[in-house]
Formats: sequence, C-alpha cells, structure tokens
Amino acid sequence: MALTKITGEGIGTTSGDLTVDVAGDIILDADGADVIVKDGGTSIGKISNIASDLAIYSTTSGHTGVRFHDSGLFPTDNTGQIIDNDSNLGHPDYRFKDLYLSGGVYLGGTGSANYLQDYETGTWTPSVGGNASYTTALGRYTKIGNHVLAQFDMTINVLGTGDVAAISGFPFTHENIMVASGSISYFSGVASNVYYLSFYVVNNSTTAYMTGITSAGGTISNTLATFQNGARVNGMVSYRTS
Repeated sequence: MALTKITGEGIGTTSGDLTVDVAGDIILDADGADVIVKDGGTSIGKISNIASDLAIYSTTSGHTGVRFHDSGLFPTDNTGQIIDNDSNLGHPDYRFKDLYLSGGVYLGGTGSANYLQDYETGTWTPSVGGNASYTTALGRYTKIGNHVLAQFDMTINVLGTGDVAAISGFPFTHENIMVASGSISYFSGVASNVYYLSFYVVNNSTTAYMTGITSAGGTISNTLATFQNGARVNGMVSYRTS
C-alpha cells in the first residue's frame, strides 16, 4: 500500500512511511501501529496501539507516558508498558491547579482504610432549642472522610424554654458506637458552680450534653445545668460520623 510522503522539499509517495520533516520528523509505521515523534532524526516519543490500548509516551530513558485502558488511565514507562508506583503527577515547582473528582481518592495504599471520599468545611448553628435567643451562636466544622471536627461559641441572651444542659444542631450525626467527649476552652456565667466543664455528643444523634464536676463535694453530673441568661460556652469536639 502506497502512502504519501511529505517532506520539507516536496511531496511524493513511498511504500513505507508517512514523514513530515519540518523542524523535526513525524513517521507513521507502514503497519499503522505507531506514530513516532522525532527531533532532528532522534526518536523522542510514540503514539502506539498496545494490546488494544492507545498509548502516548516519551521514548527517552527514564521518561513516562499514559495508556488509555477500559478501566482507567494508566501510567507507563518509556516503552509504553504499564508501571506502578513510579510516576508523579505534577511537580513541587510545576503544579496542576484544581482537581475535580466525583468519587474519592486512595492515599498511601489501595485498601478501604486508605479511601478518602470527602473533605469539606462549613458552618453550623449551635442551639439549646425552645424559644431561646442568643447574643452569639457560631459554629464551624471540618469533615475529612468520616471524621468531624466541630467548634462552637454560644452566648445565651434569654434562655426561655431552651434546654439547660443540651446543645443541638451538630453538623453530622455521631456514629452509633461510642460517646465522643468534647472540651470546653472557655465558659462564663453558667448556671452551675463548677470546677470542670465538658460535654459529650450522644450516639446516633446531633445532640450533646454538658457534663462536669461541681464544687459541691466534687459531684459529677452527666446532664449538668449549664445554660441560663447570659451564659457563654466555647468548645470543640472530634467525632466520627457514619
């Protein structure tokens, strides 16, 4: 089968290759399997059909490429063969910008424990329910996979029918396995005289209860009366969500 030959000197025919020779060469093999990219007569890359995969790769030693397989985009070596754990995407000095995924990413391994399916940040509104009003009711969260870090700063204006011991509205439901303990970084004007104040998120819920040690004989209360008019509580908790 005759193929057209295009060179910088003219157009002709040859029974072998298609050549484009303008500041370099592009040669199509006679069998149509490869496109060989050359620079000054030296091969620097190929576009190939390898095992029914389209492969585009550099033929320079130590360089890489990609293969378009029916199950994904695979990295290759400089012969077009698939390689594992040997090729980087981007460089510390030459980075891609944003990555958009509809699924997750495997970090540090290929097992289910290495699968990160979600990362997000946002706000939530802490509440004691009822008709309570607030001077401040701020919440922030970061969710990485099924791990939630939630912070809040809440100051009661008028408690009204609000709960004296419970905070609701946490951004994700706590898993139904174990209680998550939170820490209070600041409190003032609370309803009980306490040495220590903390809280815990209830299993399978978005509600937390205040707990602490009262000054009256060191009594520990799991539903400590905390909120009243003017009470302020600032806290943080780390918990897992399903």
